[in-house]
Amino acid sequence: MKKYIIFIQIFLIFSSGCSLVYKHVINKRNEKYREGIRFYNRKDYKKAKDRFDTVVSIDPEYKRAKYYLRKTDNYLRRKKQRINKIYNRGLYYKKRKKYETALNNFLIVEKVDPGFKDVNSQIEQCREKLTGRYKWRISAAKKLYKKGKYIDAYEYCKRARKYKPEGYEVKSLIEKINDKLGIKTKKYRKRADYFYSKSRYKKAVENLKIVLKIHPWDRGSRKILADCNRKIEFNEKYNSAVKNYKKKKYYLAYIQFSYIKKREESYKATDRYLDKLKKILVKYIGRYYNRGMSYYEKDKFKAAINEWNKVLMINPNHSKALKYKRRAQEKLEIKESL
Repeated sequence: MKKYIIFIQIFLIFSSGCSLVYKHVINKRNEKYREGIRFYNRKDYKKAKDRFDTVVSIDPEYKRAKYYLRKTDNYLRRKKQRINKIYNRGLYYKKRKKYETALNNFLIVEKVDPGFKDVNSQIEQCREKLTGRYKWRISAAKKLYKKGKYIDAYEYCKRARKYKPEGYEVKSLIEKINDKLGIKTKKYRKRADYFYSKSRYKKAVENLKIVLKIHPWDRGSRKILADCNRKIEFNEKYNSAVKNYKKKKYYLAYIQFSYIKKREESYKATDRYLDKLKKILVKYIGRYYNRGMSYYEKDKFKAAINEWNKVLMINPNHSKALKYKRRAQEKLEIKESL
């Protein structure tokens, strides 16, 4: 009932000519809807549901919001059912004294929802029953370590850690394994660091891959590898942007250089190219703006918004483009909700 009263109030405000208040409410509705879509796309369904609930409380007839609200409700309900099923499966195996299988199920539940029922207590009870297995895994890991089978030893340590995450023995043995593998990978890591310092990222990647093949859990090397790949990607994007600039594909080049600048300040000559492109593209603002108006008058709101986005990319403070873009977005939201 409350939702309908809110909607009637909005209608009365609009019909009485209080357009500023009406616009504020519509803007709020649209803003929450867009937030809901962003959270939905990120699969953060709890936050998405909260936003769609707000939209529907403002406008109970907003079809798109109602559609996504139903989808998020269904997903959250199914998720709860799945967690409950896994939890009950854990109880089933625990009752039959199959503690490891029970523990595996309870750990899945904890990962998805740490506060689900008494799952933490169930995990502790299973771990107590598996103390003997922890000792056996550690003993096997130590034997493998002495034989120089460090990868296999580490695998046993990982399994032992499942039974006792804070166990001193498992932590100590993992440190020793890391030290031994560090000695084996030292020369390759040294080469990788050298090539990285010289900005020869592809050669650095070659050596880092060898390091990680020998020592798959070397977090430092994995982090540098990710940074190398990022720099290689940036370099490719930069070269592509330069090519587009030379081919006089100015707007595309501007987008590419802007992307680079947002993610890495002062990358090569990015700032210099952006300054040049702004001076060139200023001449095109009128063309993009007028083309947007032409689309707007034909009710082609998406196409109009695309053109005004080009204007705002060049001049973020272009008042007319900002104004008409907002209007087009509002009309598009209303059109899509019908």
